[in-house]
Amino acid sequence: MCFDLRAWVYVSDNISGKQIVQRIIMSLEPWSGVTDAALDLDSLQHKLIDIIRSKRLLLVLDGVSDDIIIVWSQLRSILRCSEPQSMVLVTTQKYSIANLVGTMGPITLNTLGQTDFRYLFEHLVFDDCFYHHYEVHLFESVCEKIADKFHGLPLAAKTVAPLLRANRNMGYWENVLRSDWWNIADHGLGINVLPALGIGCLNAALRQCLLFCSLFPRNYVFEKERVVQMWVAHGFIQSSNTGDILPENVANNWFDELVDRSFLQPTVWQGRYVMHDLIREFSVAVSSNEYYVFHRNSKVLPQFSNHISVDNDNFDLQWGHYDHKRLQTLMFFGHHRVDKNYDTLGSIVRKSTSLRVLDLSYICMSNVSQASYILSKLSHLRYLDLSFTGIKDLPEAFGNLYHLQVLDLRGCIIEKLPKNMNNLINLRHLYADSQTIALIYAVGQLTKLQELQEFRVRLEDGYKINELRDMKDLRKLCITNLEKVSSLQEAIDAKLVEKKSLDSLQLKWVYQMPESRSTSQLNKDILDGLHPHFQLKRLKILNYMGIDFPYWVQRLTDLIVVNIINCHWLSVLPPLGELPRLKKLSLFGLSSITHINDQVYGTNDVIFPYLEELHFSELFSWEQWSEAEYKLLIPHLRKLGINACSKLSLLPIETLSSSVKELHLSSCTSYISMLPTYLKRLTSLTKLSIQDCSATLLIPCHSLTLLEHLQLESCFDVHFEGGMQYFTKLKKLEVHRCFDVTQNIYEQTSLLERDSLMGGLQSLIHLVIDDRFMYYRYYHMLNTLCSIRTMKFCAFDLSEFTTEDEEWLQQLQSLQEIQFASCRNLLRLPSNLNNMLNLKKVVLNDCCKLQSLPLNGLPDNLKEFHVSGGSEVLEQQCQKTDGDEWQKISHVPYVRINGRTIQMISHDLGS
Repeated sequence: MCFDLRAWVYVSDNISGKQIVQRIIMSLEPWSGVTDAALDLDSLQHKLIDIIRSKRLLLVLDGVSDDIIIVWSQLRSILRCSEPQSMVLVTTQKYSIANLVGTMGPITLNTLGQTDFRYLFEHLVFDDCFYHHYEVHLFESVCEKIADKFHGLPLAAKTVAPLLRANRNMGYWENVLRSDWWNIADHGLGINVLPALGIGCLNAALRQCLLFCSLFPRNYVFEKERVVQMWVAHGFIQSSNTGDILPENVANNWFDELVDRSFLQPTVWQGRYVMHDLIREFSVAVSSNEYYVFHRNSKVLPQFSNHISVDNDNFDLQWGHYDHKRLQTLMFFGHHRVDKNYDTLGSIVRKSTSLRVLDLSYICMSNVSQASYILSKLSHLRYLDLSFTGIKDLPEAFGNLYHLQVLDLRGCIIEKLPKNMNNLINLRHLYADSQTIALIYAVGQLTKLQELQEFRVRLEDGYKINELRDMKDLRKLCITNLEKVSSLQEAIDAKLVEKKSLDSLQLKWVYQMPESRSTSQLNKDILDGLHPHFQLKRLKILNYMGIDFPYWVQRLTDLIVVNIINCHWLSVLPPLGELPRLKKLSLFGLSSITHINDQVYGTNDVIFPYLEELHFSELFSWEQWSEAEYKLLIPHLRKLGINACSKLSLLPIETLSSSVKELHLSSCTSYISMLPTYLKRLTSLTKLSIQDCSATLLIPCHSLTLLEHLQLESCFDVHFEGGMQYFTKLKKLEVHRCFDVTQNIYEQTSLLERDSLMGGLQSLIHLVIDDRFMYYRYYHMLNTLCSIRTMKFCAFDLSEFTTEDEEWLQQLQSLQEIQFASCRNLLRLPSNLNNMLNLKKVVLNDCCKLQSLPLNGLPDNLKEFHVSGGSEVLEQQCQKTDGDEWQKISHVPYVRINGRTIQMISHDLGS
C-alpha cells in the first residue's frame, strides 16, 4: 500500500499529549520547529491536522506504555482527519495497550526456529574473510552452541554477533559459551544474558558512557551531540585517549561504536537515537542507582545516586536525607512548565555544589535574577542548559564559572551579559542568537570554543578580526562586517588556515557598491587572507566585491556545499567542476557572470562528479551555459533550479545529466525553445515548476510518465504534446495566470480528445486553478477526475459563481477541502456548499469583499473553517459572541478567525 506521509514516533514514559503531537509533526516535517515551547497544544493540533488532512498516513507509535491511555482518545480524533486508508501501527509489551488501541487482534512476534536463527546468527558473525580461516569449522560448532542458548531471539543475534565477529579467538568464544550469565537467563530465554554479555565486553570507559544513557527516560529520543557533550563534561573521555584529537571527536567515535553494537539505535531523525528497553533496564540494574530516573511512580530518592533525571510533574519531589554534595547530574524532562513555585529548585541547586551537568531547559523560572545568581555559584559546573527558560541577563558572578564547557541560551532574549564573560576559558559550545554573541567582549579569549554563530567585526579593540587568532578548535564560523577589515595582514592575523577542525565557514560583507577598482582588490586581498584549512566542507560567501576569487577556493577538495550570494562584481568563477566531493552548489545574485563553460568545468573528464543539487538565481548577465564536449556533466544531478536568468539562451541539453528528478525554472523565455529536447531525456522527473514564460512552451508528456507535481504560473502559451493522459502519477497540478494552458486544450481538441487528455489524471489529489477555468467554462474537462480532494481557487477576479459553476462543483464528490485565496472581488461563495457532503475544510484567505456566508450555510459534517487576511467584515460576522454569521458555523468543531482559534471541540475533529 502506498502512503503519502510516513512517521515513526518513540513514545517515552510520562509523555503528554502535546509531546506526542510534537513528535509526530517533527517526524513528518523535521524543519517545522515545533519544539518551541511557545506553541500550545491547540496550535500543535491544528498544525498536525493541516499536515495530514486528506493524506494517506502511516504512523508507527513505538514502545507504547500505559501513559497512552490518557491521550489516546484525543489523538485518535486528530488522526482521523487523514485518509480512511491510513494506518497506525503500535508496538507495545502489554496486551492491555494493544486491546485499547487496536482495531484488530494483536500480532505477537514469536521467536525464530532453530534453523532460521542459526542461519541469521552465523550470517552476522561470519564474513567472507572468516570463511577462509583454517579452523572455521571449529568456530562454526561453537557458534551453533551459543546460538541455541538464545532460543530464537533476533535481538540476541544482533547484540552478541558483533562481539564474536570482533574477537576471532577460540578462547574468547568458549568463555562466552561458558559464561555464568546463562544461569540467570529469564525463563530460559536468555533475556538477561544479552545485555550482560554485551556490556560485560565493553571497556570501562565505554561501559560508563553507556550507563549514563540510562539516565534518559524509557524510549526517550536523545541527540547524539548533546550526549557527547555531557560525556566530555563528566570527564569520561580522558586526555590519554585523545592525544591531539578533540575529546568530542573521540566521544563521537565511541557513540558510533555503541550504535554499531546495537546498544543505541538510530531513529528516523538524523542525529537522534534511542536506547533499547532491554539494554536500558539492565544498565539501570547494574548501575546500582548511580543513575536514577525519578518518575511519577517513584517513592524514595536513593541516597547514593550521583546522576538524577526528574519528570517535571514531580518537580516538588521530597529529597529527604539525600546527600546533595554527591549530585553531579540533574536533568528535567517532560512538558513545559510555567507559573510554578520553584523554591525547591533553588534549594536543590544551592546545596548541590558538585554539579557538573545541569539541564533546566523549558522551565520558566519565577525569579530569573535569583536563579541566575544561584547558578553562578556552581563552580564545578561543566554543562548548563537554560534554553527557553526566560532568562534575560546573567550576573557578573556568572563569569566565575571557569570550568563551564557548554552553555545553551537558545530561545532566550539576553539583554545583558557579564563583562567578564570572556573568563569562561573552558567554554567549548555556546548556543545563542547572534545578537547575544555580539555582546561578548574579547571573545577570542574563549580559545576552546567550537562554534561561533556570528562574529561581527568592529573597529574597537576586543571586536577586531584578530580576536579569532587563537580560536583553533572552531568547527563552525560565521564572520560578518568584513568591510571593516582594512588590510590583507589584518585578515591573515585571524589565522583561519591554522584551524584544522573548521568544517563550516561563512564570510559576509555588508553590501555596498565599490567606490573604485582598488576597493575590489582590497576585497580580494581580504578574502585571500582568510584562507581556511583545506579540510573545510561548507563554504558560503556573501556580498563579496572582488572580480575573481583567490586561488585557495579551488584547492578545497573536501568541499561538500558551496553558496556564493550577491557577489555582483564577480565575473570569473574558479573551476568548481573539479571539486571531487561537492554535492550542493548555489549561485545567487552574480550579476556580472556571462558564461558557464570550460573555465568553470575544469580539465577532468567528469565534471561535478558527485553534485546532486544545482541552483542559479538572478544571474542577470548570464548568456550561455556551454556544452561539455567529450565529458560527463554532473552525472548525479537530482535537483536543478534556474531562476531569473533572463538573458540565458544556451543550455547544455546534450551533455547535461538526465538523472534530474526536480526541475524549477522561472523567467525562462530566452531559452524555452531548448527545453522540450531536454525534457524528453528527463524520464525520471517527478516535479516540474515553470514560472514567468511569455514564449510558447511545449511539454513532451509521453516522456514524463513519473511526474507527480506540475506547477505552471504566468506561462502564456503552453502545449501538452501527446496529451496529459500520460500523467498517470500526477498528484498535484497548479495552474495560475496561464490563459492558453486551458485554451489550447479546449480549442485544439475534440470533446472526446479532451476527455482523453484529462482522463489520465486519475491520481490527481490537489488542484490549484484561477478564474480562467471558470470564466471560459473550461472546468467541464475536469469532470472525469474523481480523485480530487483539495481544490484551491487562486487570484479570482470574478465576483460570484454562476449556476453552471455550482453544478460542476457539485459533481466533485471526492472533494474534502476547498480554499479561496486572493479572490479580492468575490462577493459570494457558491450557494450549494452545504450539499457537498464530503467537504471537511473551508479556507478563506484575502477575500476582502466577502461579507457573508452562503444563505444555506455550510455542510453539517464540516470539521474546519478558517478566515484570514483582509475580510474584516466577515471576520467580525463570524465571531462567536455577537457575529450574525456564527450560527452558520457554530456546528463546526474547529473555527479559526485571523489566526485565533474561536472554537475547538477536540473529540469531534476528523470523526
